[in-house]
Amino acid sequence: MNKKIFFAVGLLLMAHAAFPQKVESSIPRHNYLGVGFGMGKISVFDQINMGVPYSGLNFGTDFDATFTFKKSYLQISNVLLSGNLTPYKSESVKKNSISNYSENFSIAHYWKVYSIQPSDIYFFAGPMLSAKGDVRINNGEVGNSALGYNLAGSVGLALKSAWYFNVLPAGEDQMKDFRLEGSLSMPLLAKVFTPTYIGITEKAVTESAGIIDLSSNYSGYPTNYFNLKVGLSLTYFLPNKNAVMLSYSRDYLKAKPVHHPVNSVNQFLSIKLLFNLK
Repeated sequence: MNKKIFFAVGLLLMAHAAFPQKVESSIPRHNYLGVGFGMGKISVFDQINMGVPYSGLNFGTDFDATFTFKKSYLQISNVLLSGNLTPYKSESVKKNSISNYSENFSIAHYWKVYSIQPSDIYFFAGPMLSAKGDVRINNGEVGNSALGYNLAGSVGLALKSAWYFNVLPAGEDQMKDFRLEGSLSMPLLAKVFTPTYIGITEKAVTESAGIIDLSSNYSGYPTNYFNLKVGLSLTYFLPNKNAVMLSYSRDYLKAKPVHHPVNSVNQFLSIKLLFNLK
């Protein structure tokens, strides 16, 4: 019953967000291709099968593309991270190292639902499609913890607020120099793939089988697949219409499959160049 209630509420929220509200002003028009790099701290509290949490600094790339319409905009983003994780209380980092690979891809269509003028503050909401994956592979002597992963494709709700402002008096074009954004997103319905066994199984090493067992999956709702991502970013618009963005995100995941639950936090800090497409 709880699953049906969450699913119904999710559909109502997405339906509400999918249509523009009765608002008067349009939104600032930005069409950008963003490319950057960053550093993330990955913390895994379950699924490593060692009884202690694992964490580590990972490095990776940050990509996004933004296309603006009159009262909405489409944003495509992808963050790819890789590095090593070690136990918090490891006596030998080399022997207990785990390779980590994280991918987070999303497409969100934001509609303006409210604005505060003349302060240039905007609020957006819209549907989101996402594909998220974390794969952890043994590098050392950690017993049967050779492989752990969680993969998910989902639909959900994305919220965002934006404030355009100047530090110095505006020039003749009246363009604002800075944009401060806050964001929040969460899947409402997902298909989640997790292993039934943490390690390389006999099935995985057969000639025709892959390492990831796609038959081991379940339908995810907020009650058994909770993935809340919050973000904060500051953008400086250059005189040549390009921009520089500094952003921080915190991605909390809690999956509850039948075998081996996942509980992790991914934090990511990046700097990105935004190239104007017009």
